[in-house]
Amino acid sequence: MDDYQIFAGFLDLLEKPEFDRVDHALQDLTKLHLTLKQYQNNQFEDIADAIVNWCATHQPLGEQLKFVSERWNPPKPDPSRGESTIANITEFNEDNVDKIKKIIEAKIAKQLPDKKPSDSDKQE
Repeated sequence: MDDYQIFAGFLDLLEKPEFDRVDHALQDLTKLHLTLKQYQNNQFEDIADAIVNWCATHQPLGEQLKFVSERWNPPKPDPSRGESTIANITEFNEDNVDKIKKIIEAKIAKQLPDKKPSDSDKQE
């Protein structure tokens, strides 16, 4: 799977209500949040690896991610606007990584309404 497929697939999983019912996924989301915070939004390979590894330890998310990601196709560039496939995918990845981080933070905050994950989580 390519990075853009992983990001699109994981974003799709995060937004589904079923995600919140996977055993221990919500409780362990803080671990993924801390890992992703280590990377800039353009460190696509590292972020994709972290997402795949986290999902693999939270089955059936690993299988669902593979299923959804493999069927996803990248947005087509608009040559009339000077877009290239690489630039289009890079922008798409950056946007999706940002969305993923924000959704994870929101899910954590929903669990712990008096605690902001970005302010109080410290990696040991």
